[in-house]
Amino acid sequence: MRKIDPLAFLSLDLQAMQQAGLYRHLRVLDGEQRPSAVVDHLVVSDELNHASIIDGCRLSRATIKVFPHRDIDAARRILESLPAPGRKLLITDGVFSMDGDLGSLPQLCVLAEEFGCIMMVDDAHGSGVFGRR
Repeated sequence: MRKIDPLAFLSLDLQAMQQAGLYRHLRVLDGEQRPSAVVDHLVVSDELNHASIIDGCRLSRATIKVFPHRDIDAARRILESLPAPGRKLLITDGVFSMDGDLGSLPQLCVLAEEFGCIMMVDDAHGSGVFGRR
């Protein structure tokens, strides 16, 4: 029987995929959002984000604001209510694993630009969903 490499369609090897999932979220969110005495750090997150994102947000000790799933108006209201200074991270899944729907990426990117946020997209569940590349 022929052995099939499940990552071959991505043109990646297994080493490229080792820093994924929970550990990536914990490291990125912890490093990006670790509070300091000078600056307040804020995370604005879709309510249906993957559990590893939620865990990473909690462990970062940043202030977390959650908006209803794919509700851009609610995300905007949260961002409008936040103080201007400080590091803000706007985070969503690209493809939500439980429902299979897509994050509102174009609209969230506009919000991130408008409010000076770092935009983070977890697209782990999108690999191979929309074609070869």
